[in-house]
Amino acid sequence: VSYKDIAAAVSNIHLINFGKLDKKELTQFVAAHEQVNSNLIKKYDVIPMRFGMMAENEEEIRNILTKAYIQFKTALERITGKAEFVVQIFWYEKKVLEKIVRENTEIQKLKKEAESKGRILGFASRMKLGKRLFEAIESRRKEYTADILKDLTTSFPDFSASKLLDANKDDIFYETDKKMILNYSFLVGKMEESILKSQLNKLAEKYKDELKFKYIGPMAPYSFAVINL
Repeated sequence: VSYKDIAAAVSNIHLINFGKLDKKELTQFVAAHEQVNSNLIKKYDVIPMRFGMMAENEEEIRNILTKAYIQFKTALERITGKAEFVVQIFWYEKKVLEKIVRENTEIQKLKKEAESKGRILGFASRMKLGKRLFEAIESRRKEYTADILKDLTTSFPDFSASKLLDANKDDIFYETDKKMILNYSFLVGKMEESILKSQLNKLAEKYKDELKFKYIGPMAPYSFAVINL
């Protein structure tokens, strides 16, 4: 459905209450929606609409294109020739914790003190040890994310942070000690995927004993093309 130099990619569908579908049916619809976007971004610059958006007829769609034309054009200028890539980084908390203990003499001392005093007398020491471990592991997490973001944002300055997911529930590998510490989307030129991949490979090699890197894309730029209808 066209208006001037932009168009909406649409299809006819019966009115569906997506909220009442079971997970399997809903997944099929979402997969079809994503497949259309994936095919479109190979040839066009795409502002993706959120899954489940429906209009009554072509006139309503053309009315939306007319009223939000400037918004669409502004968003298209930002994402022209680009796609979204999601970078997710996980750490193996147990391995990181072991490394922190090996490197930190204060924590080693508190650990020995807590063990030597027993369960009751060593309670205060264990509390102090727990606090110090929490501070150390949080500091290490910030070091990792700052270093990685500094590297990636130098090449890809247009980025967006997303919420951290539960790796145990959302990742098919189901590694129980794996925990997400970074979840960012980057707006990357369609011809620059190899650069992103190369940088991630270098970072993965640098942190091979502590971190696991994963990237998803190219995707339609959901995080970078927000239209208020």
